[in-house]
Amino acid sequence: MPWYGEMNRIDRLTGTILLLQTRRRVTVEELAGHWEVSERTVFRDLAALGEMGLPIGEAEGGGYRLVGNFALPPLLVDEDEAAALALAAAATEEIADVAVRRALRSALTKIQAVLPKERREAMARLREVVGVWLCPGGPSADAALLPIRRAILDRTCLEFVYLTGGHRPGNRRKVEPLGLLYYAGHWHLLAFCRWRRDFRDFRLDRVEGLTVCEDRFSGHETFSIRTHLAGEIARSEKIPVRLKVAKAALDRFRRELVGTLVAETGGSREIRELSILVPSLEGLACWLPGFGAGVEVCDPPALRARLRATAQAMVRIYSDGLSDPT
Repeated sequence: MPWYGEMNRIDRLTGTILLLQTRRRVTVEELAGHWEVSERTVFRDLAALGEMGLPIGEAEGGGYRLVGNFALPPLLVDEDEAAALALAAAATEEIADVAVRRALRSALTKIQAVLPKERREAMARLREVVGVWLCPGGPSADAALLPIRRAILDRTCLEFVYLTGGHRPGNRRKVEPLGLLYYAGHWHLLAFCRWRRDFRDFRLDRVEGLTVCEDRFSGHETFSIRTHLAGEIARSEKIPVRLKVAKAALDRFRRELVGTLVAETGGSREIRELSILVPSLEGLACWLPGFGAGVEVCDPPALRARLRATAQAMVRIYSDGLSDPT
C-alpha cells in the first residue's frame, strides 16, 4: 500500500463512521475539511452509509449523529496506520512528559501485540530507524500533561504557582483550563485566569505545585485553539518590515519566518523585495544575522540600526584575533 495518495472511498466511509461514533455531532463542513473533499462528496458518502443501514440522524444544533447504540466492532490497524503511530511516537518522545511517554509506550505495545508478525517486526524496525530532533526546552520533570488534559475535558479548575518570567517568588493562580499547545520548545496551557480576568498563556515549565480543584467552571463552550491562535496572531502581528532577500536564502527565509509574509513587492531575478508583519523586532534582530549578507533590512530604521550594531560588534570580536575569555 503506498505511503501517499488519495484515500480510497472504503477507507473514507469507515473513517466517517468512526467520526460519527466518537462525536456527539459532526457537520458536513467538518467532514469535508477532515477528508479534504467537497461537501457534495460528503453528502454522497452519508447517503451511501444510510443505504447500508447505518442509523444516521440529524443532531441538535445542526449536523449529523448516530442514532441508538450502533457501534463498529474493534478494528485492527493496517500497515500505514501502524507506521503513522510509530512516527507520531518518535515526535511525542521529544516533547511529552514522563506520564504521556509511559502511556504512549504502553499503547504501542498493545497495538504491536495484535499485529501480524511481519507488521509487528516492521513497526519495531521503523521505531529504530526513525528519529525526531526538535531541540525542545526539555519535557516537564513531573507528570503534568495528563492531569491538565483531564481537567480540560472535565471542565475542572486548576491552581498553581506561576513563576512569571521564570523568576521567584511566583504568583498563585486559579485558572479555567481550555487548551494545551506546544511551541517554541515548551508546552503551554491556554486558560482563563480568574486573577487577571482574562485569557492567559502559561508555560508549563514555569508552573509549580499544580493542583486539580474540585470546583468546575462553565462558559467558554465554543473555545477553539485554532480560533484563539488566529485572533492572537491578528492582534500581535502589527510591525511592518521591508527586506531584500537573496534568491539563495529565499526558501529558508520563508520556511523559518516567524510572522506573516504580506507580499513580494518587486526586486530582480537574484534579489526579492518582501514585506512582512512580525510580532516583535527583537526576535527578528536575533534571527536575521544567521542569513549573513543574504538578507538586507530596508525598513524600519530602528531594525537596521540594531543589525548594524550587531555587525560592528562582531567585527570588533573577529578583527584583532582571539579575545581574552577572562
